[in-house]
Amino acid sequence: MFFNKALCFFIVFLTSFSLNANEFRLSEWTDQEYLLHSPTEGAAEVIIDRQASNDLQLIAVLHVRCGGIDFRVPVIKGNFETGVSSAEYLEYVIFKYENKIYSPIKSISSYYVIPSDKNESVKPHFLEFETQNTTSGFCKYINNKSEYDNPIYIQSDK
Repeated sequence: MFFNKALCFFIVFLTSFSLNANEFRLSEWTDQEYLLHSPTEGAAEVIIDRQASNDLQLIAVLHVRCGGIDFRVPVIKGNFETGVSSAEYLEYVIFKYENKIYSPIKSISSYYVIPSDKNESVKPHFLEFETQNTTSGFCKYINNKSEYDNPIYIQSDK
């Protein structure tokens, strides 16, 4: 009887657990670049430039639906410092998700300069993944070109 209750709890726990964190993987490739791996077997590996960051982190994967099309958006974060200031860098890598296949489309970059003096005024990220309504907030950037767009480089392209 105890075994049946424990098994039921375990199954319910597993089915409610989000697998978004394991959906994509980020690994160092060279001194200046990382590779973003999608879960699709044999899929293209996207090259992510460090942008002068010491280290990059995969901090979220957003599931976005725009006009009936599903997208997966891994969010990569980097921090870098200069003698004058420091900045936080976010890169949103847009993948079209169709028939369990991930196809990279483009990336969108956002920078936030961290003030060295508290009296300085700075412009925050133009796109904050924590505060955006993911569908309306990201669809306009996914479906349209903007000054924040970057091309996608695939490992075999270089």
